[in-house]
Amino acid sequence: MINTCVRAASALTLLLLSACNDNSTPDSTILLPDTGNVTIVKNEYVNCGDLEQQLKHSLPYLLQKKQDWVVLGSSSAAGAGASNYQNSWAGMLASQYADVTVHNFSRGGYRTYQALSSECIVNLTRPQPDEAHNFEKAMSVAPDLVIISFPSNDQASGYANTEALFNLLALRAMFESKGVPVVILSAQPRNVSLQVQQALSEFYTVSASTFSPCFVDVFQPMVSGVAMLKSDFDSGDGVHPNDAGHRVIFQQLMAMLNAKHCVDYQG
Repeated sequence: MINTCVRAASALTLLLLSACNDNSTPDSTILLPDTGNVTIVKNEYVNCGDLEQQLKHSLPYLLQKKQDWVVLGSSSAAGAGASNYQNSWAGMLASQYADVTVHNFSRGGYRTYQALSSECIVNLTRPQPDEAHNFEKAMSVAPDLVIISFPSNDQASGYANTEALFNLLALRAMFESKGVPVVILSAQPRNVSLQVQQALSEFYTVSASTFSPCFVDVFQPMVSGVAMLKSDFDSGDGVHPNDAGHRVIFQQLMAMLNAKHCVDYQG
């Protein structure tokens, strides 16, 4: 079985190399720049083969009229917690632009693994890629932009933050290899154990430094304490945002888009 390494030599370069070790299980490593040093991130549960990513465009990406945008994510991205889909952040995004069609392939309960390419080899102890909600499904509509939101299920499932980070970086590399820009939404606060809260807070921090400026901070506006969801934004289950919370997420996404540091929609 081929093993995989992911190496980021600079903020604009991501290189996946095979045969990184002799283990019989898939093993992936991400090397990220960290103030001049190299940070090693591993995921021993997945092998997505050899990919070489060079960002083809300097930021921001220019997006023309008549766009197709894709949302990949879990329940909040699918609209959970909102009084109706139109009041969810993805629903509001769908009605924001006359020339943009938003295809939402999110599904409740999903983790980052299920969005990976069907060509990835994922250890059977982890969720498997789902062809109805993953990279191939997104590419089936020839997207101009992909927005990814897996705010807390990986951490709530007890997976290491390095796993989710690697999976998001691998997804970005896959889309970038097709010339498609990717926007990452941050972790969301969630009323869970202190250990999971700490994982969410840590994932928020590392994701912000890794994916900015194509990163949307929905954590800070809704957090209480370490990583609890503020009651003003809680739909009642301590997990999903209510209408007010979805509006905060939408506003944060629009602020990032309107800043035009990552993408510049010229519709």
